[in-house]
Amino acid sequence: FSRGLAEVLPIEALCLFTPHELEVLICGEAEIDIKLLQQATVYEDVDPNAPHVQYFWQALEEMTQEQLARFINFVCARSRLPSSVDKFPMSFKIQSAGSVKEGQDDMALPKSQTCFFSLALPKYSSKEICLSKLLYAADNCNTMEDYDEHEAGAFA
Repeated sequence: FSRGLAEVLPIEALCLFTPHELEVLICGEAEIDIKLLQQATVYEDVDPNAPHVQYFWQALEEMTQEQLARFINFVCARSRLPSSVDKFPMSFKIQSAGSVKEGQDDMALPKSQTCFFSLALPKYSSKEICLSKLLYAADNCNTMEDYDEHEAGAFA
């Protein structure tokens, strides 16, 4: 580990940081800050004041830190956020779910594109439905971490 780290950071510089500071620099904050995520969010083909978008933010507020980490993993294949808005490599994008049939939004699951840090959010009719669908998707999705080396060969 230290040899690899020494390739990108002078080992002598490590003494400048506490273990916690170094962890935050490398991994990001362990606690998911929803307000920070909101600041880093852009909206595509969806009104940020629309009821289903407000249900989304309310649903996140009800999640535990463990559930939030799984949600973040669902949308960006990481379990932590950067420590500030300026350190996000790209904005979090909330998009219209698009092709959901009229009146079927409450049956649809949200979809994510981890490479683009985006979420296609159906027009859920309540915070409770939104929360349940977000948790189901986050708990049952396959991410890059779910593939072993043999399965990864299929992507080469």
